[in-house]
Amino acid sequence: MAGDPVDAEAVLAQWARAVLDVRPCTDLPAALTDSLPLLQIVAIGGPAERFRRRPRIDLDCYAGTYADARDLALRVEDEVQRLRGRADPGAVVQMVRVDSGPARRPYENPGVHRVGLTISLRLHRASFA
Repeated sequence: MAGDPVDAEAVLAQWARAVLDVRPCTDLPAALTDSLPLLQIVAIGGPAERFRRRPRIDLDCYAGTYADARDLALRVEDEVQRLRGRADPGAVVQMVRVDSGPARRPYENPGVHRVGLTISLRLHRASFA
């Protein structure tokens, strides 16, 4: 519906596939180590209206080494700042803000390294006919 908020996770997943050439997901796969590198995209903040209209998103980069996870997170940070404008599926990104830059985040498997950042978006539904 026109008044419904845009699915920020879907917009970012499509963007990650196209721009970063990395596998995006919202839930980690059971065989995580076989899927690396990987970008997990998770909307945070809950269902309050302010978070639905201006979602905050955790972007967690998983890789086999810390250096690879860090490098992917730095690429994500760089590219996400160019996200303004048209975005599929059916959205316009009006604003992107990096709230927390790339930083090591704990992960219980020593063979998997996680570096993440948090962003805020302002999205509007649009049709690109």
